[in-house]
Amino acid sequence: MRFFLTMAALTALCSAAPAQEAPMKMGLWETTSVITMQLPPGMPSMMGGTRTITVQSCLTPESWQKTMERAQNPRKDCTYTDKTVTATGMTFAMTCTGRSTTMVKGETVFESKEKGSSTVHMEMSTSGSGGGKMVTDSKGTTRYLGADCGKVKPYTDK
Repeated sequence: MRFFLTMAALTALCSAAPAQEAPMKMGLWETTSVITMQLPPGMPSMMGGTRTITVQSCLTPESWQKTMERAQNPRKDCTYTDKTVTATGMTFAMTCTGRSTTMVKGETVFESKEKGSSTVHMEMSTSGSGGGKMVTDSKGTTRYLGADCGKVKPYTDK
């Protein structure tokens, strides 16, 4: 869900909406992601392969605002090499440098204020002992479950 929130924030930041209204409803959300990892030789095989992860998260005006702040202040070692934003989503490419070089390409589509999907392709290369290339592909869907978050707490940076 964190990825969906970040993409929603970027979409709102780059669109013409002056109030930066979230393209999704506030409340309880469920996100299911299918993640496939290809690891460099020597990495434990249990970390690679394909996994399906489903999480629930609570989107509040406060957590939305924190997401907007993060989107306005990205990591200093990352730059967008391409970004196309529409009223219903975005595509992007980003490169990050540091201890490793990471290239990320993705697309997020908000089919409505209650439903979205995304795809992300990431390649991370490290050098030195134990270095190599790791490739991760993720496909996800998110759906609104209702206004009441119940016991699910909003996302925080802590």
